[in-house]
Amino acid sequence: MALTAGFVMDDAVLPIALAHGVVSLAEQQQLDIDKLLRGSRLFIEDLSQPDKRLSCRQWLQLIERFCRMHPEPATMALLYGQQQALNHHPLLSEVWANSANLAQALRHLSQLSALLPALVQLRPRQHGDRLVLVLQSSMDLGEQQSFIFSAILAALRTWLQEQLGKNLLMQVDLPWSAPAWTAPLNAALGEQLRFDAPCCAIHLKAEALFTPFAAASSWRCQQFMRLARQENGPSLAHESLQSQLRRLCRRQLQQGLTLEQAAAFVGLSPATLKRRLKLDGVSFQQLQDDVRCHEVLQRLDIYGYSNRQLAECVNINDMHNFRRAFKRWTGMLPSQFR
Repeated sequence: MALTAGFVMDDAVLPIALAHGVVSLAEQQQLDIDKLLRGSRLFIEDLSQPDKRLSCRQWLQLIERFCRMHPEPATMALLYGQQQALNHHPLLSEVWANSANLAQALRHLSQLSALLPALVQLRPRQHGDRLVLVLQSSMDLGEQQSFIFSAILAALRTWLQEQLGKNLLMQVDLPWSAPAWTAPLNAALGEQLRFDAPCCAIHLKAEALFTPFAAASSWRCQQFMRLARQENGPSLAHESLQSQLRRLCRRQLQQGLTLEQAAAFVGLSPATLKRRLKLDGVSFQQLQDDVRCHEVLQRLDIYGYSNRQLAECVNINDMHNFRRAFKRWTGMLPSQFR
């Protein structure tokens, strides 16, 4: 069954509170707000209008401008996450806070994903006694990806500690190199950090899934779920076109996917699909390669798949072709990566 094609980078679908959080942080840091907003097509007056929406491109440009204006953008990303990332939608925050446990909270997150800024996905993976919460982009976030990922990780750790206790053991994987000074990262994300990791993730003990939340309240959770569903009107597209296609690519990982099949899935002609992706600065092949690369790296890192298993999961029968594809995705051979 075909879907309605999702939004692209210039569609205004994100809550204005995301921009408000960046501007508030800039004010705290005594930055020039007029300079920050210049060229964004956003005005101070917009921030006080709860129904106002901004596009993904506007938000990313705002973050880019903020990072250029502040001498320590990496530290600011962590602060932004702690202050804002999980507070842009009060109903969603209440649903999470009143869930019975992490398993229920993750289900609610999936059900209410239309209320999230569909730029990222949080995908739980379990292996033995380990729970891995993998953070993936749903759209091409460009150079702002590390800022956004850092912010979300800081927010998640703060929220998890509020519900499961300050002594909760967790490891945070970061897919970038360690900075010269790690103290801000340790303060926000903990001491167990793994840099140059294959994917961005939080590792927990699997028992954390069903540990009762400190603020759990069944009736309050149901009440806020009902209100959130009412507020989530059908008139606005809340999933990006890239997110829809990435989801389809994952579903068809072993079978493969053609441009024509993908276009039919989102109810577009192949030519229109190519044109809409071009507006976002990506091609269908780039998007498909990105999904395959991430899925391979997750299976390698979390489950310890062999090269043969990895090749089979992405429908590559010849090992020479798999090694060549792996090197194209990561810049090195599987043996070197391991």
